[in-house]
Amino acid sequence: MGNPRLKLAYMVNTPDILSPNSLGYHGSIEKSTSLLKELGYDGIELTTAEARSFDWAPIEKAISAAGLDVPLVCTGEVFGQSGIGLAAPDAKKRALAIERIKQIVDFAAIWGANVNIGRSRWHYCDGTPKQDTEKWAVDAFRELADYAQGYNVAIALEPIAFHVLNFINSTQDGLEWIARVGRPNFKMMLDVYHMNIDDRTSIEQSIHQAVGEDAVVHVHLCDTNRKPPGYGHMDFKGVIDALKKSGYKGYLSAEVFNYPDQEAAIRRSAEALRPLL
Repeated sequence: MGNPRLKLAYMVNTPDILSPNSLGYHGSIEKSTSLLKELGYDGIELTTAEARSFDWAPIEKAISAAGLDVPLVCTGEVFGQSGIGLAAPDAKKRALAIERIKQIVDFAAIWGANVNIGRSRWHYCDGTPKQDTEKWAVDAFRELADYAQGYNVAIALEPIAFHVLNFINSTQDGLEWIARVGRPNFKMMLDVYHMNIDDRTSIEQSIHQAVGEDAVVHVHLCDTNRKPPGYGHMDFKGVIDALKKSGYKGYLSAEVFNYPDQEAAIRRSAEALRPLL
């Protein structure tokens, strides 16, 4: 019967996200889930900064009514909106970031979703020794992985290109950190935008390497300029073929700029990506 096709999700903002520039669809959860269902998406990826600040019940209800999966909850706005991070020099900011992400694990556990760690890990800072930043990061990664293990949730480290974040930039860096943290549910997610810039090998080679090491639990797709497919030069067929050949069976999620507007972006992503799955 062959292998089942890969599944596609789209990023949607929860009600606590304030910036209209945050990546993902902005709108009521009822409208978002209805549109995803109409366009043939299989799942919804949620992005949140403060999960305890809004009512979870309407979100559960709308997602269930649309028959969507929730493969991942994104934490980038813990840093972007709240200005805190797991390896911040300020101990109070570190503690608050850990608590916020534990709350997001609680939220994600409703659906058995994984939780990403991208910008929320913080960055190397002038005046702070790199070994201190790395120690705080390791300690936080282990604490979060141990907490999430009780919910059968994986923590998905996201390598991010240097021009965005100067700490853990390539797929190869991510693999080194997975080994360093040493927790069975501390894995990695891939984002082709960042891979295209800072990976030490081609995107396809990095995919085969990381999936071959059983390290990948989620993948973000966008064009080379973070816009929806068709506005840059990303070889989406090559990427998706590499994922299939490597044996990847997790979710793909479109994380794109709302270009030229969010309605066009969500529709264009579905039209371009679903036929390749």
